[in-house]
Amino acid sequence: MTRSERAIGPQNRRVPGDNGGPHVRLGILWAVVLLVAVSVGPLALAVPMGAAGALAMFELVRARRGTWLVLGEGVVAVLVAVASPVVVSLEAGRAAAYVLLVAVCLYDASVFVVGTGSRNSWEGPAAGVLTLAPFFLVVGSVLQPPFDGDSPWVLGALTAVLVPFGAPLATVLAGSPGRYPGLRRIDSLLLVGPAWMIGCAALRVG
Repeated sequence: MTRSERAIGPQNRRVPGDNGGPHVRLGILWAVVLLVAVSVGPLALAVPMGAAGALAMFELVRARRGTWLVLGEGVVAVLVAVASPVVVSLEAGRAAAYVLLVAVCLYDASVFVVGTGSRNSWEGPAAGVLTLAPFFLVVGSVLQPPFDGDSPWVLGALTAVLVPFGAPLATVLAGSPGRYPGLRRIDSLLLVGPAWMIGCAALRVG
């Protein structure tokens, strides 16, 4: 393995996002915009999600030019991810969409705060997953309905298992580490979003 390959390898495995991750204030602004949009309605939520999705697809086209099959897979993954909070809002209600978005924002914030500058790439994701535990405990205790029975625990477990793999999947879709601000805004939803759409329907959340 060459020196350059050794340098790239850890970045591909690193979950908190590539070099120069999102600024704290930008992340907070993004979270506020999403939560305000959810409170307005699904159409309002579709606006920031669609904007992030359009930027992410532009980044994928630029990074994957000529590899059309892989590019197509990436575009489909992005479309499903950006649609997922809107679909959850429509099928399960505003509260469910709030929980989904707050969960991924809490995870991202924990990964950034703990993972930035840490020597071990697993510390950020581990902190993010630990942050989800008390959050879903509160959701299961307070938000009944729309979360009845086992639904908060099932959705919480799905989120904890899948969300750490969102950022690495985004790197794979892009083909290499780099700065992808649009893709990084939605990477935590790449797997969690579809899981919530299916889970909310199957568990009859709402």
